[in-house]
Formats: sequence, structure tokens, C-alpha cells
Amino acid sequence: LERIELPALTTLGDVLQLYDTRVARFSAPALTTAGILNLTENPLLADVALPALVATERLDLDRNRALARLEAPALAAARYSVSIIEAPALEALSLPALTEVGQALTLRAVDGLTRLDLGRLRSVGDLELTGAASLAALDLPALQAAGGLGIGFSYAAAPAGGPPQARTALAAVRLPVLAEVTGHLRINDATRLVELALPALATVGGGLVLGNDTREGREGGSLSALDLPSLVAVGGVLGISGERALPAVDLPRLARAGEVRISSNQALAEVRLPELVELPYQPAGWPDPTPGTLALTANPSLTTLSVPRLASLNAGLELTDNPSLGALDLPALARVGTDVRLVRNAALATVGLPVLSRVGGLFLWANASLAEVSAPLLVTATGALTFRDDDALTAVSLPALESAYGLEVEGNAALLALELPALTALGGFGTSELVDNGALARVSLPRLARVEGALHVTDDPVLASLELPALTFVRSSLWIFRNPALPQCRSEAIGAGLLPPLPLQITIMLNDATTSCP
Repeated sequence: LERIELPALTTLGDVLQLYDTRVARFSAPALTTAGILNLTENPLLADVALPALVATERLDLDRNRALARLEAPALAAARYSVSIIEAPALEALSLPALTEVGQALTLRAVDGLTRLDLGRLRSVGDLELTGAASLAALDLPALQAAGGLGIGFSYAAAPAGGPPQARTALAAVRLPVLAEVTGHLRINDATRLVELALPALATVGGGLVLGNDTREGREGGSLSALDLPSLVAVGGVLGISGERALPAVDLPRLARAGEVRISSNQALAEVRLPELVELPYQPAGWPDPTPGTLALTANPSLTTLSVPRLASLNAGLELTDNPSLGALDLPALARVGTDVRLVRNAALATVGLPVLSRVGGLFLWANASLAEVSAPLLVTATGALTFRDDDALTAVSLPALESAYGLEVEGNAALLALELPALTALGGFGTSELVDNGALARVSLPRLARVEGALHVTDDPVLASLELPALTFVRSSLWIFRNPALPQCRSEAIGAGLLPPLPLQITIMLNDATTSCP
């Protein structure tokens, strides 16, 4: 059986299934309405003609590897879905009358597709375009709303001596009137994409992700501009990664997002989110909470981060390996649920958190140019305060800090003094350390009374003054040793001031035994 022709069929109430046959052509020239048309896994099926079809429940044309032509010029609506999967011979798909697909429009593994006409499509449940390696442009001029939008490509095996190459020709995505995506909008490994135009997009209920894999020498993305001038809210993660030519992320109206992650963008110099107020934002009905982190990682050209209205982070702030970022100023940030982590930002010189009152922890590590950290209103840190290997750090100003989980100050070569005048308690069961700070001469913690874990002050070569007049309780261990400028007698007086129950271990030795105490 090579052909099936149904010239008199006008209405199909239920299901027509053509499965695993040798049919090469299927034709129903008078069919106007259909329930389910399931034409799948027919290896020779090359031509499907439905010239009068106006409406269907489902149209499934999956795994017909010879399919070269679908004729459905009158199809206006699919109540549930239209699916074409594994049709590498299909070069053109024209559904010029299609206005609505209720659940899903799926085009997957259609490697030969070069022309796509969905010019009247106004709404779709989920639109998937994956593995359309030859398609150069996606134009949906009438699309106003979508449940989800996914565009993705795979990588071919690496040529001899070279990196893997993405199998994509997609250079432009133009959706000029799309205003809302209730689920996710994801574009992955579209490495030739230079134009992404979403000028009317206002809300994305799930995540909005532009992701490119840059492992093993993969080339990354080609975007030179991001056109999202109307975007107000993203319910999930806003992620931009692996773009090699994008100079700026400027989202002038974005007020709320679940999470923001921007990483490995080689040319990115500026991130400006002038209206961003809170992370996370959860739209009504969205079931999965997002962490609420603002993270910028491995952006070598980044010089500017501007979020002047950001007031609240449900989780944390992470800035890692951004070697050109010179300053961090967050004038409105009052609350951070977990940690502020600043790691290996070589040019970062100042950190200003003028209204921050509550944070999980502060973790500042190996920021070679960092000279000053200021958070004048910070009262509570539920995590540890860590300053480690910040070679240029000279000032830590936390005058209102009353409690923290722990305190770690280690390997800060230029830090002269540490003063925490309001600190009363270190409440964590770990170890608080002041270790190997080459220039640290004075530590003043005048109100610190309780340390629920351990307190170790060791190997600070010029430390001459350790002020702990209120300290009466250390739970685990107290070490004060190998501080050659610190009078031994004053160190012993700190240990003598502890009240029962005493710590399991007290080690006070190898300090300055030559200086007498009054």
C-alpha cells in the first residue's frame, strides 16, 4: 500500500491512525474537522495533504523520516497539539492560517527545515523548537501569549583538533507583540543568534534563560544586544550565560525576579537593573519557590553593576571572578537571607552596604584590591563574617553589629585594626579565628561576652592589643598563641576572666613573655 486517499471524508469525530506502514502519500482533500490525526513512524511517508482542514484536536506527525511536505493551508486551530518530531527531510512548513494551539506546538529534530510560516499564530500553550539546525530565523509576528517557549540546539562531534560545533543556523528571533509567557522562556546553545527582539514582553511566569555551553572550548553565543525594554517581572530565574559579544544587560523596567544569574559573558561590561526591587518575586499560582540569589560569575569585562533600588534578597549575593569590577554599591539593600559572597574580584576596591541591617553571612575572599568594607547599620549576621586573603583590606566598619554566627579574619596582609564595638555574641558552634594577619596590631571587641564555639587568635605577628574585657564564656576552646607582640600576661588575663563551665581546652602560650602588665 503506497497511497491512502480519502476524497469524500469531511469530518472525523475520533481518531485516524496511520502507524508503521509503507505508505508514501496520505491525502484527505475534503476533510475540514478532525479529532486526532496520528500519522507516526511511517518510514516512507513523504507527502501529507490536508488542504481543507480547519480544526483538529491533535495532529501528530512524529518519526516520519521521509516527510518532505505537509499541506494544511486552512488549518486555524488545534485544540491540543501539533507535533512534528524527527522529520529531517522536511525543508518547509507553512501553516499560514494557524492562530491557536491549545497545549503544545512541537518541532523537534527537523534538521532540514529552512522555512517556517506561522504568521498568524496568536497563542500557543508551549512552543518547542529544538534541533532545527538549518533554520535561520524565527518570525512570529502575531504571537501575543505563550505558555512556554523553548529553543535549543545540540553540538556535533568535535572536528580533529577543534572544539565541538553547535548545529544551528538561527540568527534572528523576532516576536514583536509577545507580551506574556506564563511558563519558561529558554534559548539554549543558539550560538549564531545575533538578534533577539522581544520588545513587548512584560511578564515571564517561569524562568527566562539565555544559555550557552562554554565548556571544552565551545564558542558561546553571538548576541550583541538584548531587546527587552518592557520586561517587568520574571517568576523564576533570569539567566544569561556564555555570550561572547554582549556588552550590556540593561533591563530598564524589570522590578521583580525569582533569581538573577549572569555568568561567563566575555564582553559584558555593564549590568543595569534600575527598577529591580526584590528577589524572589513569586507570581500568583507559581508553585516552585526560587532561591532569590543575585549572582554574577566569571564576567571578565564587567565594570558596572547598578541595582540602586534592590531592597531584599531572599537568598544571597554572589560576585565571583569578575576581575574588572571596581566597586560595589547597594544603596537600598536592607536584607539578605543567606550570604554576601565576594570572591576573587581582583579590582574590587570598596563595598558599600549603607542600609543593610540583616544578613546570613559576609564571605569576602581573595579580593586583591579590596580596601574598605562598610555596613554601618548591620545588626545581625546569622552566618559567619569571613575576611580571608584580602591583601589590600585596611578597614572593616561594622559599628552596629551585635551578633554573628562566627568571625574568621585570616591572611589579610594590610589590615591594621579590627573594631566591633557592639558585638556581644558569636552564636555558632564552629571556630572563630583571627589568624595570620601580617599587619594586624589591634583587636577591640569590648562587649563580646559569649562564644558558643571556639575562639582562636594565632600567628598574628604584630598584634599588640587584644581587647576582650566582657568575655566570660567560650564553649569549645580558647587559643591565644604564637602572637609574638601580644603580652602573655594580658592573654592569660582573658582566660582567667572566663566563668564556669570552662571550655574543654585553653591554650595560651608563645606570646610576648617579656612585657609586664600593670
